[in-house]
Amino acid sequence: MMRRVPRTVLALALGSACIAARAEAGSVEFGPHIDFPLPIADVGNTELGLGGGFTVSATQDSWTSVGLDLAYHYWPASSEYKAAFDDFLRVASYQVINDSTWAFSTLQASLYFKLRAPVEGPVVPWISVGLGVYRLNYNLSGLTNVSNISYQSGYSGSVGVDFPTGAGTKLGLDLSYQELWSREMEGSLGPTQRPAFSAWTAGVHLLFTR
Repeated sequence: MMRRVPRTVLALALGSACIAARAEAGSVEFGPHIDFPLPIADVGNTELGLGGGFTVSATQDSWTSVGLDLAYHYWPASSEYKAAFDDFLRVASYQVINDSTWAFSTLQASLYFKLRAPVEGPVVPWISVGLGVYRLNYNLSGLTNVSNISYQSGYSGSVGVDFPTGAGTKLGLDLSYQELWSREMEGSLGPTQRPAFSAWTAGVHLLFTR
């Protein structure tokens, strides 16, 4: 009789975990987020950058979900990135950026996979990885042979924590890295590449579960 007790307890525990996972499977999380680019990597410190958007994800089970993130970014460029972009413009169209400082805007659409830590408690850590398409507006005037609008692919990775704040709501903090890959094009002096761009951002988000 004593040997059956642990097996019964184990069966009840596994059954409870499966019921909890099924209860959460099929739910949807959605909500807004706001992000601030950090003045490291290719982001400069000449002015304040800003980003924000909306995310929605479908929960697969208690620990995983897949989602879509739509966002806007305003990224001040570092002096090193501006110099690399000047090199690109020289080859592409015999031009350089006239201003000493420079910032550009981006629209992002990314698909991502999110993995939550299987822990109980008021704080839930998570990580996510994603792939997306970025529409860049370089905010430059007078360009010849070079479009002011560029579409580039890229990837992102994030870590964060969520704090339940009520029935079906969570408030969270996150740290993200994004990299937009370089893109080859034909310039006035031959083939050249728009330089890759990378950024770290710190943000806050609000999620609703339905």
